[in-house]
Amino acid sequence: MIEYFKNYKIIKPFREQDIESSFSAVARYEKNNQALELTYGDDQFSIQGYAYFNPVDRYEFSEIMDAARKPFQTHDDWGLTNPDMIAATTQELAKTVSSNARIFLDPSPRLLERIQTIRDTRLEHAIRQRHSDTLKIVGLEAARAYREKDYRRVIELLEPHRHYLKKAELKKLDRAKTAVLSMK
Repeated sequence: MIEYFKNYKIIKPFREQDIESSFSAVARYEKNNQALELTYGDDQFSIQGYAYFNPVDRYEFSEIMDAARKPFQTHDDWGLTNPDMIAATTQELAKTVSSNARIFLDPSPRLLERIQTIRDTRLEHAIRQRHSDTLKIVGLEAARAYREKDYRRVIELLEPHRHYLKKAELKKLDRAKTAVLSMK
């Protein structure tokens, strides 16, 4: 059990005690330079499975199974707080590893390449989605600031994203700059 206290990780054996602070539980199985890891914590109360094919790179079970073109039910759902649900999810992950032992214990170079491609694609998609979400939030904040005639705030929000703005937002930015210059 890993507990977090004042920016320190405290590693303790779990003895069914009450936990007062943030925590992560980690079950790690190692062989040579490889490892399988299941994590559970209070951030989302979900169980995540990871494989290490070398001491550095950590891959999610879903990335591995997708690369192997095998069906896999993701366990991203948060809210696993019932011990029976936790046990059932853990057993299901163990069955997945057991029935696909070759994939998890001795992946081919081709499979490792596909796993990395899937990871890169998901990362790129997440970055693009984050950028899109950021632009939406900035656009809404800038529109509110524009309505309130807080032109300095409009400039502060929109200028860093100038190359990605829509025509209407570019007009607001230009009008805000003009309004700020006329105030001086």
